[in-house]
Amino acid sequence: MSGRTCAKEPEILAATRRGRIGPSIEDHVRSCPHCRSAVAADRALALLADSGDAGPFPSTTVLRLEAELRLEEQRLARRARRLVGLHAGALAVSLTLLAAVRLVELRLDARVSSFGSAGSICAIVAVAISMWNLFRTAEESALPL
Repeated sequence: MSGRTCAKEPEILAATRRGRIGPSIEDHVRSCPHCRSAVAADRALALLADSGDAGPFPSTTVLRLEAELRLEEQRLARRARRLVGLHAGALAVSLTLLAAVRLVELRLDARVSSFGSAGSICAIVAVAISMWNLFRTAEESALPL
């Protein structure tokens, strides 16, 4: 018997399925971790097969595709979180820009300076674009805000 398989496994499983478990088989199942797990898995699958809603077990191709789909969904969720974070940062920067322009307007007396109105308009446009991008990205990625 190697560490990965047991030569007696087919015999043990056949005996447990027929219900002919003798003392030697019980002793072997108790002492062999591989056969113990094989018998436990066989019993669990038998219980599953006996249930009324049991369908055919999916093929390995279906299981592999489901695993790949789950990995792709996780990758897309990570990407969406990064994009939402990036757009939230851009919104914070544009709000900071708007606040800075307003402070400069207050200090320089914006009535005489054309910088104040042009700066305010640009900052407001930057905030609006950032907000639009943030909401659009959050909606596309189906992340709650």
